[in-house]
Amino acid sequence: MSSSSKELTVCVVSGPTLSGKSYMLNWLLGLPEYKDVVLIEMDKIRRSVFGNRELTDTEHVFKNEAVLHALRTKLIVERPRIVFLEMGLPTEDKHQKPLVAAVTDAQRYIKKIESERDEECDLRINLKVILNYCDIESVKRRIVYRSSQLDDESCTNVFDLETWLRDMSLLFETPRVYKPLPVNTSNESAAAVQEYRQEVISFIDGGWPIDQAAWMARTNEFRDLINQARQSFAELNLGEQARKMYGKVTEIIRTNHSSDLFKNIKLLALDCDGVMTDGTTLVGTATLGSDIQKMTGATGIELARFNHRDGAGIHALIETGVPVIMITSQRSEYVKVRGEKLRKANGSDDRRFAYFYQIENKVQCLIDYLAKHHPEISLDQVCYMGDDIGDISIMKAVGLPIAVQDAQPEAKEVALHITDRAGGNGAVREVCDLIMKKS
Repeated sequence: MSSSSKELTVCVVSGPTLSGKSYMLNWLLGLPEYKDVVLIEMDKIRRSVFGNRELTDTEHVFKNEAVLHALRTKLIVERPRIVFLEMGLPTEDKHQKPLVAAVTDAQRYIKKIESERDEECDLRINLKVILNYCDIESVKRRIVYRSSQLDDESCTNVFDLETWLRDMSLLFETPRVYKPLPVNTSNESAAAVQEYRQEVISFIDGGWPIDQAAWMARTNEFRDLINQARQSFAELNLGEQARKMYGKVTEIIRTNHSSDLFKNIKLLALDCDGVMTDGTTLVGTATLGSDIQKMTGATGIELARFNHRDGAGIHALIETGVPVIMITSQRSEYVKVRGEKLRKANGSDDRRFAYFYQIENKVQCLIDYLAKHHPEISLDQVCYMGDDIGDISIMKAVGLPIAVQDAQPEAKEVALHITDRAGGNGAVREVCDLIMKKS
């Protein structure tokens, strides 16, 4: 059996109309390092199917499905180094989740195809989403410019502020099923453009160019822009429907978005050391012939402290129908002992609780588990709790990556939520409770 390893990248330039998506994509395509990339053109697919006429809501859905079908086909058949595409990706259910599903499906298809060919292919598809946005004053300025440049080739008909506010209000949601790089394009100075261009290149090449605090600030800025659009749209007095939908705008603005992260979680996956334990390992010896030596079969022993409340939370979550699995690269015997105890407590049913240790590729382990035991659950419906650098790849693969309070900074940077409690000190129970409140 032959073996190979390869990484593919899907780079999506997303964001509202007038946020600079086309400008950024055209710049990227002009760089020499991306001269061999594959480009999937949404407008070209749209025109080939519908011409230049205005689409109905259902036709928009079909257009998006056609684009994602083209993406899957390119990935499975051609397996290019990088695929670029431009998509607005406004809503979670109709746009963001289908994108994640398309990439996940492509990776599963490739794995199955290579298996049938008796070839072992360690392939990973990296999804990189750039979220462009700008303030309303920039939108007004760009509307004037774009209106003067309008031609028959453009399929965009958003050239007045009222329509922009409506679409921003009704459609856009802050992404939760993947972690985008937010880019505020309001400042069009040469220095600002150069700065965010450097961030974009670093991001596409596999880096994470901003820290967690900057990412949260930009995410909140985009969320505030959505709420500002809702408020402005409601104040335009555009009729009973608008007043009915946005009469309680202040309540929308006060919504704690972080609590909504947990509402679609169907499976919880856990690292062991540093998440289920406090990261401390006690090493000692057992006297030959002693009870502990007879029980473990060894004179050298390792001990770790697990939190009873975490175990109770795991069991309670499983009882609600949300399975839990433990995936760790750790090789210590205590991992097996704890895992087996939890498994037996849940009927020795791998669909309810399963544990995997000595794992080198956590992402592949999770994909294989879902395919075998829960094909109805997708990666974007998985929550993973980690604490260290070894967890980053799987945290990037799931819908809700969580870092414990005392995690390494690198793990916190890719997390969408950070627990109040430290690893081994109730962090797992905290997350179990949050999932149960939203399930």
